[in-house]
Amino acid sequence: MHSGEVAPSQSLPIFAHDMATTDDPEVLGRLDDVVLMFVPSHNPDGMDMVVEHYREYLGTTYEGSRLPRVYHKYVGHDNNRDFVSLTQEDTRVIAALYSTEWYPQVMVEKHQMGSTGPRYYVPPNHDPIAQNVDEGLWTWSAVFGSNLSHDMAKDGLQGVASHWVFDDYWPGSTETSIYKNVISFLTEAASCRTASPVFVEPTELSVRGKGLAGALERRSARRLRGLLLGRDRIGGGGARDPRAARPTPPRACSCSGDSLRIGSRGALHLRGGSRHRDAGLRAERARRAFTRRRVLRSPRRRRGRRAGAAR
Repeated sequence: MHSGEVAPSQSLPIFAHDMATTDDPEVLGRLDDVVLMFVPSHNPDGMDMVVEHYREYLGTTYEGSRLPRVYHKYVGHDNNRDFVSLTQEDTRVIAALYSTEWYPQVMVEKHQMGSTGPRYYVPPNHDPIAQNVDEGLWTWSAVFGSNLSHDMAKDGLQGVASHWVFDDYWPGSTETSIYKNVISFLTEAASCRTASPVFVEPTELSVRGKGLAGALERRSARRLRGLLLGRDRIGGGGARDPRAARPTPPRACSCSGDSLRIGSRGALHLRGGSRHRDAGLRAERARRAFTRRRVLRSPRRRRGRRAGAAR
């Protein structure tokens, strides 16, 4: 999709060759039942610009640097917002595949993301979702994503995230095909420096945005940590642990499905999305109770309560 995210386009010829030359009976059986159609690159001119820039500076200080200009003449970086207005010829060609010509049952959009977060992302999406899309499509995208996550876990691949950051609420991306009743979803792979490897230590991993990471990054993070460690007394006196008064950014994460393990000075380890959500809910209820106590203790509020009782 995005020309700077080179891995899907550059790896596709290898995948296509494997599919065309395989002798694996299981794969051949699947190919008998499935029609595969590939769009190698949404913006091949932009891909050429990115590749030429990478080769020009390969082996120098600027190896893997970003292209210092936009790779699409008319829409700049994000040609992935044009699938409603269809102002560009390249998006019209792709939209025609799922709108007027082929009507595929499944459409997968391949992306790359930052290099220091989860290693891969698959559905189910994070909320919100578009309410005028049939619920069966969301169910099927979750089925595909769950199977992808299961297969990667079986192969020993770690760091696969779901229910994180990426929602599917707005039309305009390639996934607008979902409004044509096509099962549509994206995947995201961690990036390198264009085509040069990067080395990320466990202590350099971080998480951000909506989902499990957001629960730790928002202002309830230090209260959640204090509650779980027994260092914070909600609504009462007593000294708090000074280390619990300031949130510490996560040092390492490993996501798989709806589970997340976070190391923060070796103190907080959560496994299982449901337990994490339960802990977050308990912390939020405690925070609200503490806020209500502070309001009820104010002299003005107490006078109001006495006046109400007298009436």
